[in-house]
Amino acid sequence: MTKKGRSPTDDQGRFTAQILFAFPAGATLKDCVDPLAAALAKIVPTVQREEKDGRVTLTGDTADQHVMFMCGDANGTLTAFVSYRWTQPPPAAP
Repeated sequence: MTKKGRSPTDDQGRFTAQILFAFPAGATLKDCVDPLAAALAKIVPTVQREEKDGRVTLTGDTADQHVMFMCGDANGTLTAFVSYRWTQPPPAAP
C-alpha cells in the first residue's frame, strides 16, 4: 500500500475511502485485476468491467456501498486504486 485516504463524513455519517497499491516490477495487469475481481465478486452481486487506455476498471454496488477497483500503469508503475463510497450510513462501531 502506498497511500490511503478518506473523505470527510457527511451529515449522515457517509464517507468515501481510497487506497492505492503499487506492484513490484514485472507484475502484469492480470496480476492486478484477477485478485481484485475475485475479491469484488465476493461482495458485489454484479460486477461491471471496463477496459480503456490500458486500464481495467471494475465497479459494483452492494446494499450499502459503491465499490470501484482500477488497475493500470501510473508513471511506469503498475498500480491498483481501490475506492468505496458509503451510500447508506455505515453501521455504528461496537
